[in-house]
Amino acid sequence: MIDQTILALDQGTTSSRAILFDLDGNILHQHAIGLRASHPHVGWVEQDATRIWHDSLNCVTSVIEAARRAHTPLPSCMGITNQRETVIVWERDTLTPVAPAIVWQDSRTADYCRDLRARGKEEMIQQQTGLLADPYFSASKLAWLLNSTHDLRARAEAGELVFGTPDAYLLAHALPDAEPMIEATNASRTGLVTLETGEWNPELLALYGIPRAMLPRIVPSMYPVGTWQVAGHAMPIAAVLGDQQAASIGQGCATPGKAKITYGTGAFALTSTGSQRQHSDSRLLATLGWQGEDGNRHYALEGSIFTAGSIIKWLRDQLGMVETAQQTAELAASANPECQAMMVPAFVGLGAPYWQAEAKASVFGIDLNTGRAELVRAGLRAISHQTADLVECFAKDGAEMSVLRVDGGMASNDWFLQDIANIANICVERPQITEATAWGAAAAAAVQQGIFADMAEIAARWKCDRRFVPDGAMLSDAQRQHARGRWQQAIEATIEWSQIP
Repeated sequence: MIDQTILALDQGTTSSRAILFDLDGNILHQHAIGLRASHPHVGWVEQDATRIWHDSLNCVTSVIEAARRAHTPLPSCMGITNQRETVIVWERDTLTPVAPAIVWQDSRTADYCRDLRARGKEEMIQQQTGLLADPYFSASKLAWLLNSTHDLRARAEAGELVFGTPDAYLLAHALPDAEPMIEATNASRTGLVTLETGEWNPELLALYGIPRAMLPRIVPSMYPVGTWQVAGHAMPIAAVLGDQQAASIGQGCATPGKAKITYGTGAFALTSTGSQRQHSDSRLLATLGWQGEDGNRHYALEGSIFTAGSIIKWLRDQLGMVETAQQTAELAASANPECQAMMVPAFVGLGAPYWQAEAKASVFGIDLNTGRAELVRAGLRAISHQTADLVECFAKDGAEMSVLRVDGGMASNDWFLQDIANIANICVERPQITEATAWGAAAAAAVQQGIFADMAEIAARWKCDRRFVPDGAMLSDAQRQHARGRWQQAIEATIEWSQIP
């Protein structure tokens, strides 16, 4: 008998999804709507911000109505989690977006960020924010929008416009009578916030030319932001988190000692550093893990891979090599083991630890015997190599990990997870709840509402589905070292090619 349920709205890069959970993390009802991106120019990635809201509303409405039809208890509270760094600017009075959403993958500001680095500004940016001077983060995107659109800056300075990441835009619609709000972990990814204080940084606002009048109030991750009336049901919105921080909570990795990586459109590894920010010498990111209602801030170290599941989408939609993502495991297993094909999937540049926004994807080592199985394997193995890059960087920064918990859409691929274990030489654990991002947001809301006692109670609910350990019979240490060396050569060649005028 189910007495209580909790809801998550997971607004991601490729879809918006609402999931109703019981208190053990079992999925009772869910509804998802795909979200497309447009690419009007090379390196540009945009989305229709209005669709982000309408799709999210439709998903939540559908789940509540499904629960009502099935006589499932309606949610006691809800959490929201979202794609981070994506820039939306809207009219304060009408909530109408003034431009398409500029997605986190967008690299149109590569020259702008290169100029910041040339002017010696990156050290200050990293010291203040934990981030880097890279198009990935919101600040340069927002600066571009204000500088390139007629009248936008004047309207922003007059207080007519609001900037936010998707969480802020969703809250503005769900709670139209409230003042504009952005959640702390999302704010920390804009490149405009002092990481230790969690406040908008005047020096950074001046650097990027961002008017203070357009910035929303920053609120804690677990905080009663308001009650959303939807489908005839009133729900407290009790937690809001960036998607990777939500997944870290859902994986029981919100306290030091454990690490997770989520394989979605990109792949993002986080390990908690507790109440202390940790500096990275390996070009990882210091970021906010979550902030409680009491104001206490909990930090994390993060490695960001820009292209993961989008490789499979490219193989499916652009090349027609697979019909479903599930086919990739069979094809990779059937690939000729002697084939030397290697892919560097820099479709939207390279993230950690390279941070090469201008890089383009490349494939090395193909011959006339290279077929779709070999290319599919090269795509999956590229993600394994990128994961190994991050594992090595974490170790160099003193955050060595022995176990990596995985989630996201690609976590169902056993061949892929075994390949990660072999290439990265690490134990990989897949949880029973693979919708860790949504579960983390819902569970965080349950903590705020007193349904769960604390983060430890969420972690105690984590259960392992399967462990993947390095298999020396499949890949010896010598073979692994050889493969890692070839990967580094491929990375260097890709970066060198991208720098040719």
